[in-house]
Amino acid sequence: MSRNTLFIVTVVIVSALAAFIAYGMFVVGTFDDPHKSRMYFAASILAFLAFIFLLSIIIYALGPEPASPNTESPGKIIFDSCVKIIPPVVTLIVGFYFGTAQSDHEAKPEPAAVVAPASHSNDG
Repeated sequence: MSRNTLFIVTVVIVSALAAFIAYGMFVVGTFDDPHKSRMYFAASILAFLAFIFLLSIIIYALGPEPASPNTESPGKIIFDSCVKIIPPVVTLIVGFYFGTAQSDHEAKPEPAAVVAPASHSNDG
């Protein structure tokens, strides 16, 4: 099997797996609990970023060779860009969605006790 054929087959397989995962994520529908919805959204974004990173690895490993030995291949440029961009985005998402998690007890303050005014009656 040639390198180009292997590249195309690998991209098709990974794309089919990504489509299957995306279908499974969108078929779920909506959640009543907003916390579940936020976690599901965060998981979706992280899965998308993982897919983009996986494609960049495939392009880097199996993509076309550079035209001359002194130039970098397009796959290496894409991979280096993903290595610089994706980790900060992932840590931003993880920090936002999972760093501020509070339990339900801590999130809801207890209501203040309401003291009814005492009735003052003058009997005399």
